[in-house]
Amino acid sequence: MTQPQNNSAGLVESKTMAQNPSNQASIAAKPALGNDIGGLAYYSTQWVFVDLMKQGSEWITQNVTPGGPGNTQMIDQIPLDENGYPLELPFIAPDGTPQRVITLTGNPSYPSGDYILLFDGEGEIEIFGRNLSYRQEGPGRYRITRTDGDRINIAIVKSVKGNHIRNMRLIMPGFEDNYAEQIFHPLFLERLQPFAVLRFMNLMNTNNNQVITWEDRTRTDTYTQARNGYGMAPEYIPQLANRTQADIWINMPHQADDNYIRELATLLKQELNPDKKIYVEYSNEVWNGQFRQTQWLYQVGCDNPDTFVANQGNNDWGIAGCDDFLSSVNFHVQRLARIAEIFDEVFQENFEDRIIIVAASQAVGPYLSEQLLERFSNPKLNPQGYKPAALAVAPYFAFRADRAEKVDENITVDELLDLAQEHIETRVLEFALQQKQIADKYNVALIAYEGGQHLVPRPMQRQTQLTQTMIEANRHPRMGDLYREYLKNWFDTVGGGVFANFSNVGTPTHFGSWGVLEYQDQAISEAPKYQALLDIIDYLEQKAGVN
Repeated sequence: MTQPQNNSAGLVESKTMAQNPSNQASIAAKPALGNDIGGLAYYSTQWVFVDLMKQGSEWITQNVTPGGPGNTQMIDQIPLDENGYPLELPFIAPDGTPQRVITLTGNPSYPSGDYILLFDGEGEIEIFGRNLSYRQEGPGRYRITRTDGDRINIAIVKSVKGNHIRNMRLIMPGFEDNYAEQIFHPLFLERLQPFAVLRFMNLMNTNNNQVITWEDRTRTDTYTQARNGYGMAPEYIPQLANRTQADIWINMPHQADDNYIRELATLLKQELNPDKKIYVEYSNEVWNGQFRQTQWLYQVGCDNPDTFVANQGNNDWGIAGCDDFLSSVNFHVQRLARIAEIFDEVFQENFEDRIIIVAASQAVGPYLSEQLLERFSNPKLNPQGYKPAALAVAPYFAFRADRAEKVDENITVDELLDLAQEHIETRVLEFALQQKQIADKYNVALIAYEGGQHLVPRPMQRQTQLTQTMIEANRHPRMGDLYREYLKNWFDTVGGGVFANFSNVGTPTHFGSWGVLEYQDQAISEAPKYQALLDIIDYLEQKAGVN
């Protein structure tokens, strides 16, 4: 820990605050490219695990007999074991209707071939989907042959009480003999291998997260790792990082108690390779009102006497007498300082060499950045004098706000890319330079928690010409050129440090074209954004003199 000093005004000031950047800040300031990993879902085109049950949907309940709604939504009434498997099926609903449970797995992006379903216990399984056949090969074992199909849907129709169906695994072709050791799909690992830092925000389902205690977390043997509001088991974080030899960037759930933080820190100390750094951020975009964590922070910031600020004109959520914006900033600082203290207690002499505390702000909000960093000097919020090593923003590019009227159904791909280039060279660069000045003022690194293109139609409509134009713009070779220019601006002109691209793999839709790969096995020659990232990694290595 950097020992605090009290200045004449009674403010806590760390030794590094007004002198040289800390060791942690120097680490974060080194130019490096990271990647945000996409979230887990049965419909995702990202092949995270070789066991597809780990990406399967949460249970859907249906009537055993044909007919009725697609989801009777009775899973909360069915007794489950500690890993989420029904203790007995069919379950008899209050109206007397027998219920079964279904999980959805896979999608058309997955390879054809033989998938092996394994499970323990006794009962009756039904498997259905397009272009597939299956046969039982023994107790708890089915072979499913899939050819250019869609999902593999698995229903538990009957599960015997006392020996219920559990420990379900759906193994991708070629991994039956080593799925327990392989865990992650080799191509998933290969395509992450070039990146220096992996951010786990989406894999851990940070936005709208429901985790409070360590006991709330998903376990490695929970029936799916894709539980909404919980994310995957934290135990998989060091396992994935160790296989890719990457530093990690974690987002602490906004409601997580001190024991959760301590248990996670302890897990990472014990399991992560000891030469790897850990970037620690509190939740994600706690200024962004579309997320529940922001609404929660506004409320607790106003409720907490230590973080409460009387209304000064920022009363976004109508909390009587409270400046909910500044109160939420205070709570952010207080909680991040406490998180730093816990990690320091766990990592002890390795804290300054390995832990990068990240204060995340809004790319176009220099005022927020200033308020956030300044408040770490407040002893009421930060009695131990911890300070962040880095200010993080998300400097996305799309088009300038004053050009929005040009972005309609009639715009062409080239015209859209012209606007994107203009945005990169003006507003994006201007705001990034402002943020760098603020970071320098407080002797912290400027890094990017997310970034890349942000072309999203307004309003978000599924089948429109504008949606298609934006998708085609993301596929155009010029988009790769824009990424190269944009990232060189960040590293060379702005002087930014670690930059985490958003994101890894994802299908382009009217919600955005976030993935630099559209599907896991996409040819790199057809993925201009991914190729541009590889080019920038080579560029940074050459600049650093790495052979």
